[in-house]
Amino acid sequence: MKRIVLTGRASGIRLGIASAAPLKAAPKLAVCSAAKAGLADYMRSIAAEYASNKIRASVVCPGFVETKLTGRLVLAMIKRGIPLGESQTPREVAGMVEWLLSGDALNVRGGTFSIDGGMSS
Repeated sequence: MKRIVLTGRASGIRLGIASAAPLKAAPKLAVCSAAKAGLADYMRSIAAEYASNKIRASVVCPGFVETKLTGRLVLAMIKRGIPLGESQTPREVAGMVEWLLSGDALNVRGGTFSIDGGMSS
């Protein structure tokens, strides 16, 4: 991995998209959970290391996102495991990403944001 070298004044955001996997343990998902948790920790470290350069970094962790590829039977099974009883939509995830990229979130740094209907709680 290359080291980020900043010269002069810089600003920006690094935004990672993970999943709900690092937020709650689940059987047979150890490797996936470790990778997603690593991404979340990496973003927290970037946020701390480059805060003085006005570099922001955060992670969005969506739960099960309903798309055209999601089968109805699979979706029904998934929804039973979500406290809210609903999967997420691409629009909900995009809304969180849009907010994090906006000027309204300039003081948000190193956050891990779940959009999972309560699965990780």
